[in-house]
Amino acid sequence: VTLEASPRQLCDVELIMNGGFSPIDSFMNEETYNNVVEKMELLDGTIFGLPVVFDTNDEDLQPGTTVLLTQGDLPVATVELTDKYLPNKPLECLKCYGTSEIEHPGSLMVATERGK
Repeated sequence: VTLEASPRQLCDVELIMNGGFSPIDSFMNEETYNNVVEKMELLDGTIFGLPVVFDTNDEDLQPGTTVLLTQGDLPVATVELTDKYLPNKPLECLKCYGTSEIEHPGSLMVATERGK
């Protein structure tokens, strides 16, 4: 499956690939996402303040699917989907940014730059 990556996905993929999000080396599954939102840490206890999710509105994508992310005609990365879940965006904003008000740039990004 090939998918044109959004600017947000491209940014996250680059940071995963170049170690900018170290120690994570992939997008977060649901368990890790929930732990980061609730406790601001990875499952092993490492502090990590913001979730990194592969967001899409494509209902056909299922766990086990390998997706080729592209930027135009340029292949950028492959992602193997392990989970399919809906993030709790209002709770994420409240816990991670301290507000769910859309005027906050973090809340605005979660609301407008990410898929479901």
